[in-house]
Amino acid sequence: MLYLTGYRLLSIGLTGLSGWLIASMIRRSQPDLVPVALAAWLWNPLTLIVTALGGHNDAVMLVLTLLGWWLLQRQRPFWAILALILAAHVKLTALIWLPACALWIIWRHGWKPALKIGLASAISGLALSWLLYAPFGGWQTLPRMLQERSAHLANSLWEIVKYLLIEWGGWSSGRAFQLSIRLPNWLFGIGALLIALWMFNFRPKRWRSLPLTSQEADQSLWRTLAATSMLYLLVGSFWFQHWYVLWLLAPAVLLPKNLLTRSMLAWLAFGALASNMLISFILTDISSTVRTVPPFSTNLLAVGLIWGPLLFATVIFAIVQTMRKCSKPRQTE
Repeated sequence: MLYLTGYRLLSIGLTGLSGWLIASMIRRSQPDLVPVALAAWLWNPLTLIVTALGGHNDAVMLVLTLLGWWLLQRQRPFWAILALILAAHVKLTALIWLPACALWIIWRHGWKPALKIGLASAISGLALSWLLYAPFGGWQTLPRMLQERSAHLANSLWEIVKYLLIEWGGWSSGRAFQLSIRLPNWLFGIGALLIALWMFNFRPKRWRSLPLTSQEADQSLWRTLAATSMLYLLVGSFWFQHWYVLWLLAPAVLLPKNLLTRSMLAWLAFGALASNMLISFILTDISSTVRTVPPFSTNLLAVGLIWGPLLFATVIFAIVQTMRKCSKPRQTE
């Protein structure tokens, strides 16, 4: 009990510290929206369940990640990248935001300073990594951990793809599995890079936007980070758990007025929690007949519950917006 309580208290404290970083970042450009952002972060049922009950190490990773974004906003790119490297030593997932942060540094500081910053942070990061891994057997433990991370698929579209390839495509189990864990990484990597390149104005001249103020540049960074998180949850993650939504919530709350933060994210959090409750608790306890449901059906139900509410809300919103646009001309007449 002491062990579990300690982890929960640590997670709660770090989540509060993340809230301070979020408030500090928003206060620079939109001070009136600080309470809204803190409510979205601290009072989200998903945050409360993952931290106060689950005590997940995501709280450690996210406070370091948010610290990196906080340092980027304050023009401290070297220390920002170092914070992201430290976050990646808690969970490798923190690396999903590294390309966007690196391109933002190039965009705001230029190629030559960015190369110097990248080289200095890489050398410092390697030294820190060696010191952190030394007590646990050194870097030779990395291949084992990476293999363990990619050993299973769960609650994801890629598990459905794997099943269809085996049952309908006649693929071998091993070949279908390899595709289902490698293709997501490639699709996410390419997509994340394209999103960052577009958002940070690395485009053909005809599509380039006008120079932005520092506040507008910050907003562009937050949008890119949120889009990267959403892309990872949709495409890059072949193993999905409800606490992964925190990886989207962290950058999304930096955009309190955004539709994703105000409405859509709540439906995704609800779907993730509902799926976890049904699959992990209810279906395992009600009867022996339910426990014999094929794994594919269980995964299909889990994926539907996770993404179904968000999809439904998105469709309803699109219909309402279309109806409003169609009704405007009639009102003017």
